[in-house]
Amino acid sequence: MLSTLLLCFLTAAPVGAAPMRAPPTSAAGTSFTPPLRGHNRQFLDTADVRDWEEWLPTGMFHGVTTNPTLLERAQEPCTIENIQALAYKALNTPDFYCQEFMCQAWGESAQDLYECGMQLAEPDPDRIVVKVPVTMEGVKAATQLIRDGDIRVCLTGCYDSKQALIAAGIGAEYLAPYQGRMTDAG
Repeated sequence: MLSTLLLCFLTAAPVGAAPMRAPPTSAAGTSFTPPLRGHNRQFLDTADVRDWEEWLPTGMFHGVTTNPTLLERAQEPCTIENIQALAYKALNTPDFYCQEFMCQAWGESAQDLYECGMQLAEPDPDRIVVKVPVTMEGVKAATQLIRDGDIRVCLTGCYDSKQALIAAGIGAEYLAPYQGRMTDAG
């Protein structure tokens, strides 16, 4: 059963990303494709390893994303150690083709979110992306993770297009819009 597909939008070029190859051109030098083609990444939104085993081998997904609610649904403990073990499995199983693993930090304050995020990303900061909510405390934590910790960040829980400006302003690599809730809100 496919849980949910999370569509994330890059707000900036990924850290260490290979340069995009030049798009094909006509004899007149006109490009046939837009310059940002291929920068929309789809993530399998589940902590259920059975879903990973079914869907990741298709190659349709750039990675996996999860959060405390999805961990609970999959009956996985929401602990730093367990999430790190899940990240290792997702990123190192050859048939999964998983390039990135997103996991959500938790805590009451910006400092709590920062410390949790640092621990979550520690095993592989190049491929583990820390999600933090687009709240005041979340934005403070995201700023600190990016600037002080050199951690890749996805701002999650985006309900308004104006929040994309916040993500871009602090240098978050990803923004996870909640399209259903945005549509419901008008």
